[in-house]
Amino acid sequence: MMRYLILSLLLVVPNQLFAQYKVPVAVLTFEGRGISINEALTLSDRLRAELVKTDSFTVMERKEMEQILREQAFQLTGACSEISCIVQVGQLVAVQKMVGGSIAKIGGIYTVDARLIDVKTGIIEKSVVEDYSGSVEGLLTEVIGKVARQMAGIESIQALEYGLATLYVRTDPSGGAILIDGEPSGLTAPATIKSIKPGEHKIAVQKEYLVKDTTVSLEQGKMTAIHLTLEKKYGGRLSITGTPNGIILYRNDTIKLGELPLVLENVEYGKSRFISKRHGYYSQHTDVLVEDDSIKNITTSLIPKPILAASWRSAIVPGWGQLYMGRRMAGWLYAGSAVLSGALTVYYADRHKKLLNDYDVARESYNAATNEAEAIERYTIMESAYKKANKSYGISTGTQIMTTIVWCWNVVDNVLFSR
Repeated sequence: MMRYLILSLLLVVPNQLFAQYKVPVAVLTFEGRGISINEALTLSDRLRAELVKTDSFTVMERKEMEQILREQAFQLTGACSEISCIVQVGQLVAVQKMVGGSIAKIGGIYTVDARLIDVKTGIIEKSVVEDYSGSVEGLLTEVIGKVARQMAGIESIQALEYGLATLYVRTDPSGGAILIDGEPSGLTAPATIKSIKPGEHKIAVQKEYLVKDTTVSLEQGKMTAIHLTLEKKYGGRLSITGTPNGIILYRNDTIKLGELPLVLENVEYGKSRFISKRHGYYSQHTDVLVEDDSIKNITTSLIPKPILAASWRSAIVPGWGQLYMGRRMAGWLYAGSAVLSGALTVYYADRHKKLLNDYDVARESYNAATNEAEAIERYTIMESAYKKANKSYGISTGTQIMTTIVWCWNVVDNVLFSR
């Protein structure tokens, strides 16, 4: 009986000892290609932590390894991704296995190339290559752990184990809720969704009133990456009426939609601002929130502007009152007419003054004549100057009357035609 007990112990104890054995390894900082030094350091440190989690390795701390290399007067002057360099480091720090390699980024794809090398033989015992489309954060939290599990011989992708697929979704802008076949995933983009049944799936992302959907074909054991640009959603309906008649509706003060009443179809979802305008009335802003395709009824009522306010403006500056009441064409017409008639009034008044002065000079010259022949000649000159001065007086008076009429009529116009 004792003999069988001893035999059983001899069989069990070695197995327990073997099960508890962890391979001593050290991880060299990965060579970074297209990524920063800090990113390479952080990703390498994460690999050390993930290797410890596998419970298959005894992992040397980076600081401990660097201390030993300094004591051995070994300096890493550059990237150490070649097998000879990795083996040399492994011999100096006295571990059985070394992990080294590189992390490269080309476009939007990261490639992790990791190798497990036997220090004694220099043989690559395991090589893991993983491609990843996404952010460096996703590379850190998802891919590095997968690499460590493959190094330890553990199945790295749960989806592959059960014949499922993985999907990576990135959007512009980010932060939208991801739906798969109409069902919320509970994740927001960018995100990696695991354990999806292979085949075609409808993927939709919605952020407030921005949406985008597409159909993707997922393959067993593979990761598919998609990039969606969210777009505005349309489909709302608005029925808009208003008083008084003749109201013109604008959207965002720039897009003219037409005269009320209006029925608008396929309106953009979300908040929109509509502006109701009519000359003689204050404009009204209406903010409308469209959330579905049900019709919304909106009524607007404009408040009239006081005619007195328009009249005193026009009395000061012709056309100002019309512009105040929203009658732009009439306002600029009156303003232009007043400027033109005023300019003509000033010009002809100055011209009449000069011609009148010429007449006065000619009359004084006539009065100073000393003989009949001289008097006849100077009279002719005086008569011509008189006719010119008299004609200019008529023109100058006409322009003054015209300016007065424009000025007065532009005030009356506000009373008669502002509404």
